[in-house]
Amino acid sequence: MKSSPVILQNIRVRGLGEVIESNWVEIGKQSSFFSLPGGFNRRGFLHALQTVNPPYVCRTQKPFAHYPLITRQGKYTKRVRPHRRTISFAIFVGNPHVVEELAAYTPDLYETDRIEVGRRLDYSRWVNFVELAGSTRWSEIEDSINALVKIHEATLDPQLRASLNTLDGTDRIVDGLLEDLAGWLRLLIEKGREEKEKIDQLLFLVERQHHFSRAKKFIRQRLPVFHIVNRQKVANRNEQTEKKDLLPAVCEYIDSLLRVEKANGTAPVLLFDEPDLAKAKKVRQQLREYVAEISRKYQCIYLAAEEHGGEPPAGARCITAADLLSD
Repeated sequence: MKSSPVILQNIRVRGLGEVIESNWVEIGKQSSFFSLPGGFNRRGFLHALQTVNPPYVCRTQKPFAHYPLITRQGKYTKRVRPHRRTISFAIFVGNPHVVEELAAYTPDLYETDRIEVGRRLDYSRWVNFVELAGSTRWSEIEDSINALVKIHEATLDPQLRASLNTLDGTDRIVDGLLEDLAGWLRLLIEKGREEKEKIDQLLFLVERQHHFSRAKKFIRQRLPVFHIVNRQKVANRNEQTEKKDLLPAVCEYIDSLLRVEKANGTAPVLLFDEPDLAKAKKVRQQLREYVAEISRKYQCIYLAAEEHGGEPPAGARCITAADLLSD
């Protein structure tokens, strides 16, 4: 497979309305073959999944505009909070070169194993380094900070002093508190205190949120773009809407995508909707053979109708509705 900065490993969709809420599913390194019932909302599932890193601006295109904001369980209703509800989730694994680049932001990221990305209903996106805290707890620096305060209390802003007095050990050093505390530590360094090395180490811990924020920005720029391959996308480009099966147009369309992504230095994730593309059995088989070939270089997620049967693309990880759907 083509060397990519990060490889997709797991996915989950937590849809609303007609879009399913799924389990976490492990994805094949080359291709994943989803054999799903005819009534499954393939379009909704693929459009939700694509928002992990789409080729468009989510806030402009608004892919969740039709999602309901009220959910019902029996006789009870609940309002959905868009800024709290993540719709699409993905876990990526970085290659060794990416891990080295991440560690340049903070040595903590040498321990990077998995990178989780999510898109919320309000179209904001978050990135987390799994099992690595993106900020420092007060308990990690409390004793060292209090020791400095005893020596240099005259230089400490009274408002910051009051804030420190209210902290619990589990509180995180983030946002305004981070800025105020880092500002005070820099002031001590500028005054040439004898504890400079110790203060430098403390400052690094205090600014952990900044280090991780820069690392998350770096990862966002290296995520693969998710491209849906369906009849509408192919026909819009090739103007061959009258064709029953669009296999030649599909190949041409994907070739055009790959040329663009190659120029951008990225390797895309391709999302195929087989029942929408191939009506005839022979064409479905040809499409699967084509996917088996390109999946050696680009990850493919391939949705098929279980009633069509047939062999999956060679090397594909097979996933059923039972694997995908929550109990």
